[in-house]
Amino acid sequence: MNIPVGRNFRIVAYRGFYDLPRIILAESEKSLFWIFYSPFDDDLDEYPDSYAVFFVGADENDARAALDEYCAGRVGRIVETIPISRFEFDQGRHSSFIVR
Repeated sequence: MNIPVGRNFRIVAYRGFYDLPRIILAESEKSLFWIFYSPFDDDLDEYPDSYAVFFVGADENDARAALDEYCAGRVGRIVETIPISRFEFDQGRHSSFIVR
């Protein structure tokens, strides 16, 4: 499954915020749900400069349950890793974004 590039993602929920949301549940234009995961790295003592991306299906309730699993540190199969520099967030950085 490829990440829709140049398309709008609506942020459904997020956890953690340091300059930008660090764990995001987002919905693509085709009502598919994705988790963008960039939690604090204790070994590096900083946040990574990329998001690991996970596809979590087309059902919002299942996607919300998956978000809880990811937040608990139980991650699944990474679809892609995308540098944060490719993200264009809305002004408040909590409603939407586009991946370039």
